[in-house]
Amino acid sequence: MKANIYQGIFKRPFFGLLFILSVQLQAQECRVESVALHSASTFNDWEPCISPFFELLGKGWFSLNVDYRIKETYAISIGVAAIEEGISPNVMGYYFEGKRHRLEMGGGLTINFKEGSIYNMFVHGVIGYRYQKKKGLLFRTGLTPMIVIPLTDESKYAIIPLAGISLGYSF
Repeated sequence: MKANIYQGIFKRPFFGLLFILSVQLQAQECRVESVALHSASTFNDWEPCISPFFELLGKGWFSLNVDYRIKETYAISIGVAAIEEGISPNVMGYYFEGKRHRLEMGGGLTINFKEGSIYNMFVHGVIGYRYQKKKGLLFRTGLTPMIVIPLTDESKYAIIPLAGISLGYSF
């Protein structure tokens, strides 16, 4: 039974697309603006940002996540979503535009385990608003649709339209 599940994963086009996208991730750094004590000038200094946050709806009914902002306009988050069968790990990639007030777009994958084996996968996206300071408040809200991909005979394909809201803190 497990062999059939794993073969089904590799045959799915969504998994291949996710693999291609994940290979393209690069470790980069984010922009920090500093103002001189007696000057209004700014300069660039790149450092990674880490932002733990919780999310209602979105990747599940409730999820705890850590967002790694590896570039000024790109972040990846890893988290755990609370769902009906227990907890499921998730990963998301985000692209955003702007300084503090941003348009956010992204996508990711959640794997659902049931009785010790992979039950199904959720491919999800996000388009919404993101407010983030270098050090301080992180707030997100937006549309977060999900597609359920069954990996067993018990589960079924589904499209679930959701909206989510997140709150966290950037270090």
